[in-house]
Amino acid sequence: MEEQNSKSLHSEQEEMNASNSSHSSMKFLPVILAVIITAVVVGGGVYWWQSSQAPQPTTESETSTADETSAERATVESAATSNQVEEYNCEQSGGSYSNGACSCSESEYEESTGYCITAFGTPGGELHEQATKLQESVMIKNTIVTYNCEQSGGTFSNDACSCPTEQGEKLEYDSDTGYCMSAFGIPGGEQGETAKKLQELEMLKNQ
Repeated sequence: MEEQNSKSLHSEQEEMNASNSSHSSMKFLPVILAVIITAVVVGGGVYWWQSSQAPQPTTESETSTADETSAERATVESAATSNQVEEYNCEQSGGSYSNGACSCSESEYEESTGYCITAFGTPGGELHEQATKLQESVMIKNTIVTYNCEQSGGTFSNDACSCPTEQGEKLEYDSDTGYCMSAFGIPGGEQGETAKKLQELEMLKNQ
């Protein structure tokens, strides 16, 4: 009798333990499901964010379009610069520039340079005046300055006048007159001799 009672109590305890275990498992099941769902959602969000941040590959058509746009812009800028140069050369040489063309009134237009060329073969307008002044400057330098230097006893070489020593005195070059001058303001060389003779004549007149 006692054995039967003991067995029945033991079986009742096992059933209670199994029931408690089943209840415990049911309690943890929602928690596990929530963790799994959260992991899936978070993982999907991170993947989507990384995908959106990654640089999109450039298609061949987009690259081709960009290259064509750059080439067109460079062509336009080059044409604009060329037109500015042509306009400047035209107007500086006495022409009138309008609608992409140069009109030369009293001279011929030269396409290779963009200048209005005179009958002398030089650009007209302001450029002609500048060229004339430069030629005059060169002529003066090569003639008058050289002449004055040499006539006053100096030697002109390599665009410079070298003045000599006369009667123990080193003559100094006067850039205003182009003469080699003494301390008394008298040129050396032939110019000095001429100046001395003029002074002597002047003294005789005053006597």
